[in-house]
Amino acid sequence: MEKAATIDILLTIPEKLNEKIQAQARDEKRSRHSQIVFILEKNCSKNGNGKKEEKK
Repeated sequence: MEKAATIDILLTIPEKLNEKIQAQARDEKRSRHSQIVFILEKNCSKNGNGKKEEKK
């Protein structure tokens, strides 16, 4: 199985947001990196009006 192409980014976030992400990651037994990817994927799967895209 081929690994998906990735890119590296530098992300600067407020300390309080980092603490929230770390707490969520700990609760979900994920790394902080994996939690950020999870959050981005979840939110990018929504369409422009904030509703999840319907599968066809």
